[in-house]
Amino acid sequence: MDNSPNTSSRDSSAQAASASSGRLDAAGSASAGFGTVSSSVNIGAGNAAGGARQTIDKVSATAHETVERLASRATSLADRLDEKTRRLADAPQRALAYSTQVVQDHPVQAVAGALLVGYVLGLLSASRLTSQR
Repeated sequence: MDNSPNTSSRDSSAQAASASSGRLDAAGSASAGFGTVSSSVNIGAGNAAGGARQTIDKVSATAHETVERLASRATSLADRLDEKTRRLADAPQRALAYSTQVVQDHPVQAVAGALLVGYVLGLLSASRLTSQR
């Protein structure tokens, strides 16, 4: 071997370059490895975010359907309540119209019924008056 200062200097430079290159390769490999891990994490995070988004969309759609169903039932109930309220409010007018029609169709029976009701009420009130004395 030639141990001249130039030769050893060249050998040292070559070894330093090789070592430096090895370090760069290792750093590059590590960097590439981190890039792969980073990409995997980003893809995993993207998949997780996509999965969460799908879950949120499903929950939102279910909640919307539930609200629509409840609103429909509330509207139906309000309509039925409104109809029953109208029928109850119209009851006195219908009773009067029915009574008027019965009296017009059967006047003798209507007068006889009124006399009978009056007689029974008179008897009941007379018996109360005598029992209180």
